[in-house]
Amino acid sequence: MPQIDRGHLAKRMMSLDPRPQENSFKNEIRAFREGAVGGSSSVGGGCGCN
Repeated sequence: MPQIDRGHLAKRMMSLDPRPQENSFKNEIRAFREGAVGGSSSVGGGCGCN
């Protein structure tokens, strides 16, 4: 890709996540609401009784 065209792809609108700070904050709030870090990922406990 020519260097002159890279400016268009570097714009925030072209990124996969247009609001990375906002989504990071929402994920942090979700983790607190779930009671554990990683509340939006796979389930599992620390006791080994799964």
